[in-house]
Amino acid sequence: MKRRGFTLLEVLLALLILGMMSLMIFGSFQSVVETTSHAERAMDSLHHGEVVMEQLVGSLRSASFFDGNPGVYTFRHEPGIGNPPDDMLSWVTGTMSFLPPRYPTRQGMNRLFLSIEEIDGVRGLAISAYPHLVDPDDILVAQVEPWMISPKVKGLQVRFYDMTAEEWVDEWEDERQIPQFLEVTLFMEPLEERGPHRELVRRVEVPVGRISRETRRGRRQRDDPGEAAPGTPAPGEQAPGQARGEARDGAGDRRRIEIPNPGTGGRR
Repeated sequence: MKRRGFTLLEVLLALLILGMMSLMIFGSFQSVVETTSHAERAMDSLHHGEVVMEQLVGSLRSASFFDGNPGVYTFRHEPGIGNPPDDMLSWVTGTMSFLPPRYPTRQGMNRLFLSIEEIDGVRGLAISAYPHLVDPDDILVAQVEPWMISPKVKGLQVRFYDMTAEEWVDEWEDERQIPQFLEVTLFMEPLEERGPHRELVRRVEVPVGRISRETRRGRRQRDDPGEAAPGTPAPGEQAPGQARGEARDGAGDRRRIEIPNPGTGGRR
């Protein structure tokens, strides 16, 4: 009987088919792994951004304002020119959001400066803070170094609702009045190199904005003009810290205020 087997051509054809099937299976598996990894990074980044946004919204909603001394509680905004936008916000609050656990004035009222900074070669959302009675234009304020809040937040943009024009505007020019409605946008780092920034948008109502607006328009009167503004420390009281600056209390007397400086570097 003749012995029959596979020819060389048949063997090569079988190997070719097996190789093509293996490549297809490996490609599908790799695509699934990459998709899963991409989704996990997106979810992690989104969760991180939501946490930062919640802290920011909570701090803005807790902004402080007392009509006895409105100049102390000015709201500042500087529009950014970067891409993504890098706006700067400053307001007074008594909350502990963003403050380190051992911050010297953690239990008191502080003026916060929120901006996009580059610290130790890493660019992200940073903040600095000091006692609210210190003049923001004091030369020592510029020496307070910000600390990093989130390196995953690469941009910050804020818009304000103009109650008179009934439209959203990009700048807030009236520093002696606190906006009642804000739209905050956080630009998160791209999931891929040179990819688009993902945006988290939240609209916030600031309760004291209405009070400051009424005060600005002369519709709100204090019961006792000689009463000191709530939240104003007693004359001569000092907060612990490292650097000193001058400020005026509710009565107009000069006194010394400590300016803590826990930052590790950066610019404002």
